[in-house]
Amino acid sequence: MKCYWRRLRVASEGLLARLKGRVLFVSERRPPYPWRRLPPSAYRRVLGTEWDHVVIDLTSPVPANAFPATIETVRGGGTVALIKERDLEEVYSASGTGLFGRYLEEAIGLYSEGGQCPKWEPPKGLTKEQRRALKALNGFVVGSSKALAVLGDRGRGKSALLGAMAATLVLDYGVRRVEVTSPSPEMPSFMKLFDMIMNERRARYRLERAGDSWRILGPGWRVEWVPPPRAGGKAGVVMVDEAAAVGVATVRRILNKSWKTVLSTTVHGYEGSGRALTKLLLESIKDVKVIELKEPVRYPPGDPVERWLYEAFHLDAEPGDTEPSGPPREVDRASVASPGAARPYAALLALAHYRWEPSDVELVLQHPKGRLWEYPGTGGPAGVAFTVDEEPPEDPWRPAPGAALSRIISRYEPAPARRVVRIAVHPRLQRRGIGSALLKALESGITGAVFSRHEVLDFWLKNGYKVIYLSPRYNRVTGEKNVAVAKGGSAVSKAARAFARSFLLSAHAVYRDVDVRKAFKMLAHSEPEPVELSCEEVLIEKFLEGAVEAETAFPALYCCALKRVWELGPEKGALAFGYLIQGKGVWDLAASFEASPDEVEELLREALLDLARACV
Repeated sequence: MKCYWRRLRVASEGLLARLKGRVLFVSERRPPYPWRRLPPSAYRRVLGTEWDHVVIDLTSPVPANAFPATIETVRGGGTVALIKERDLEEVYSASGTGLFGRYLEEAIGLYSEGGQCPKWEPPKGLTKEQRRALKALNGFVVGSSKALAVLGDRGRGKSALLGAMAATLVLDYGVRRVEVTSPSPEMPSFMKLFDMIMNERRARYRLERAGDSWRILGPGWRVEWVPPPRAGGKAGVVMVDEAAAVGVATVRRILNKSWKTVLSTTVHGYEGSGRALTKLLLESIKDVKVIELKEPVRYPPGDPVERWLYEAFHLDAEPGDTEPSGPPREVDRASVASPGAARPYAALLALAHYRWEPSDVELVLQHPKGRLWEYPGTGGPAGVAFTVDEEPPEDPWRPAPGAALSRIISRYEPAPARRVVRIAVHPRLQRRGIGSALLKALESGITGAVFSRHEVLDFWLKNGYKVIYLSPRYNRVTGEKNVAVAKGGSAVSKAARAFARSFLLSAHAVYRDVDVRKAFKMLAHSEPEPVELSCEEVLIEKFLEGAVEAETAFPALYCCALKRVWELGPEKGALAFGYLIQGKGVWDLAASFEASPDEVEELLREALLDLARACV
């Protein structure tokens, strides 16, 4: 019986010469044989493809994400060959501290082929798991559930299943439009299974491509790829592949404006933590149907290369039981430059409100100005943070890699800054002050963060940080706008005041789409100052007397809002801000406050009266 387990080898010249079939060469150099070359940084190009063998050239640094991304494309029975000509710590010293090279040296030594190779044959078409999942489509289409979630680890055939589902929807259920969205329009596994179903049913269709986009047209139906920000809102079904990488906020928007949505996400993978998506999103959806794919489709269960990937890059790391044993302290990064030592830290980072990936381990170990912090625990860290010390760029108005926070602050006063890149607390120990204590321990001079998970905003504001920036455009990864917060020094005060003024004057256009409660909170926690305008006092007086309605007095009330809307309480202040500054109507405000339009209209009138009285 042939064993379809894959093998990991440190390459010799004889081994490379024996590799036959389709070989992917991950390197900056030209391949020594007629192989397909892939630059290490372009690993996303091959997602969903299949190769007989992969050769990874470690004569120059290869990003951590490239290892699982390219290795998981290897078919059962294939070989992963690592070209290693010198010590990897020396190789990676060219791009940083070299500690990730030391980490990789130990990781390679973890590979083992122990165990019994099971009976297995490469599937022809859909697997049994995929066919069972396809049958669940009937109950979903005719049922009340708005969302169907397909979960599984990398290599379980989730994208292929979506392709089969798309074909079934248009052929069997009469769905006239299926929108497909994903981080990248390249979806070979989706296309392969879609084509297979169509050929089995002898159905006619044509594929059209325009730039990066594509659409499949059939008699009376279409399946079309659209970028994540534009997905949803049209009749039909929306399919979201790798939903964790698309971003929780974007997926929520798609769900809210779509009839039916099918999601797939990698639970343990480098694309971004699907565990965060499961926790933050799926738990909030009412009556969601969940399908889990467990069996790999390219190789047998128990594959030693897959086992090695999960151990070396912590794709399935989970935090263990622990209790705080503080105080917070800085960690010597050299002490965690091995998979075993780094695993407890990776387990926490994977559950944080950030997009986590194996390259975060590389970042923590490699960054020349990085520092690792922990709140110690009895069974592993109770909290973890990673910071980078930034220097002010020469021109803060131009892109400045490595100075995301200092660049914003230096527009008002050149200053170095310590940026908190990651901070996470054990899920069972949250809301016990551990994150705040960890933050206090690492603060130095100007400290801050840039993030787009708006649900963590309260944490920063609670700890005395001021909002100094809100991006006008959405982050392509998370689907939210980036927020920058900082504390310490005159430069932060100048940046906060400038942000508040800019926010007040542009919220009606640039930031109108920001949730009103979040927007008001950001304004109130910057350093707002009155925007001096001459208000029509007679309109304010008549509004207070009840002689005119708010719509008539709007110019004067708007003027009042620019001077002191942040002085109102969080509820009334947010309503007045949303109505006067952002230009939101009562129905929009009602949706944000999850209240009836009548209730919001009454409370809004009270808020406007309070504002008018403050201006008299």
